[in-house]
Amino acid sequence: MIKAGKKIQCKLLNFRPAFFLALFLSLGIAFSYAHYFNGLSVWWILCLFPLAAAPILLCAIGKEIWDKLIFVCLFCSLFFIGFFGFTLEMDGYFDRYNGTNQGVVYGRVIEIREYADGTIGLVLDRISIEGEEEKGKLVAYMPASLGEEIRLTDKVSLVGRVGRQNVFYEDFFQAKRVKRDIRFSMQAEKIEVVGKSFNLFLLCRQRAEYAISAGMNGETAAVAKALLFGSTYAIDEGLYENIRMGGIAHIFAVSGLHMGALFGFCLLLFRKTGLSRISKWMRFCLIAGICLFYAGICGFTSSVVRALVMCLIVYASKLIGVKSDLLENVGVAAMLILLLSPSSFFEVGFQLSFGACVGIGVLSKRIGQVFDEIGVRFKTRVLKIDVNEDKPRGLGEQVYLAVSSFLAVSFSAQIFTAPLLLYYFGYISGAGILLNCLFIPLVSAVFGGLLCLITVACLLPIVCAKVLLFLPSAVLSGLLLLFDFVNFSKFAVKGILFSVYAFVPYFLACSFASDKWNLKSKAKICLFFASIGYTGLVNILFSLAF
Repeated sequence: MIKAGKKIQCKLLNFRPAFFLALFLSLGIAFSYAHYFNGLSVWWILCLFPLAAAPILLCAIGKEIWDKLIFVCLFCSLFFIGFFGFTLEMDGYFDRYNGTNQGVVYGRVIEIREYADGTIGLVLDRISIEGEEEKGKLVAYMPASLGEEIRLTDKVSLVGRVGRQNVFYEDFFQAKRVKRDIRFSMQAEKIEVVGKSFNLFLLCRQRAEYAISAGMNGETAAVAKALLFGSTYAIDEGLYENIRMGGIAHIFAVSGLHMGALFGFCLLLFRKTGLSRISKWMRFCLIAGICLFYAGICGFTSSVVRALVMCLIVYASKLIGVKSDLLENVGVAAMLILLLSPSSFFEVGFQLSFGACVGIGVLSKRIGQVFDEIGVRFKTRVLKIDVNEDKPRGLGEQVYLAVSSFLAVSFSAQIFTAPLLLYYFGYISGAGILLNCLFIPLVSAVFGGLLCLITVACLLPIVCAKVLLFLPSAVLSGLLLLFDFVNFSKFAVKGILFSVYAFVPYFLACSFASDKWNLKSKAKICLFFASIGYTGLVNILFSLAF
């Protein structure tokens, strides 16, 4: 009886090492943030130590006590790596130069942000201010007419008012600035090109954007650049807001959708051409190189690095015959990004991207089972078909399975990202599922071909871009008409406040609704409603306070 009790106790939750290690790394970063900006005492760490033992008590980890102690030490180590990593990153970000004055700045242009209001922002690295070299990067804002001759990799000299970037905006921590090490901003009054430099990624992106601008009109070109490279600055503010309200703005964050489409396109190309004769590992290296190069052109953002790592892990797992686990892949990708840049944890794109992936890993199977049960009941009770009959699946059943699988994934991602959307943006799209059903398959189908056409347009004389990109331009223009005629803000759910303190019970409730806990159904139902009730109580108190 004692042994049986211990067995049940150790297997309440399925253990995934990489996922739990990433969780403790994130916890250390979050605690460091609270200590650094909110003055939380480090002595509170003592209260968090029992958390390191939680996975040991809930999961089956090894057979010997030493196996469990090793993982406890690993959890604690990742916690402190996250804690000190974020602290050191912030200390480095605030290092040196605190002045705000008129000055001369030298630097290299690594990004050109074209805003819809007729201004541009140049992101510079290798900067010096008043002849003194500074760490970090600078954003220089100016009228578009002043910088229309500026190109990526140009070395420039600017005159204007320089100041430090604020790390907070409307009470939200600007993690993207810290991650990219953008420490300064200026309003440029004069600019002059003083030299050239070489960067393959930047030059390729510049050529691609030039080809897109030459082959498409203004609005369509802005959307195409956002779709391929994640740069949304040039999209009209009203259009972009309507796309966000429609729940599909994530197609502009280069992530799993884009990397998966590129990966699939490359696999198809290698299998259906003479390249199929090369060895599988050489094929893996070539495809990985293509995807890595594309990630470099996109600037190695958190979402694209996560998608790249997960695609490579899944592909490598298939080649060596090992079953890949989504939550483990998410954990590996998260650890890689957070070890390189701990502040990425607070980036909205990072949280939405990883939240969607975790949601799919946790809930999609259970939601898929619900759809399967609905399909079985419809066949037996309405169509009067015996599901036990050994018959091949008809077209209608195959379509139902494909649609239900897609909806299970979509609902899972939406459920896990809903509190983040409410917390940061104050809304949930009411048309998100419907528009995702339209746009996700479409983007997945045409993304590889569009990227291929733009690559060809870059290699040929620029006048060919108009012909090569005519069809993609027409398709994008047609899709944009939907957002010109329909105001999706009318379908959005707004006005719901979501407290940051309600995140943990909400996600716990989601986990109890999944198949990850090895508990009896009644226990999971009770824990689910208890977590949901606590989430609601916290949000009610938060709403009353504000």
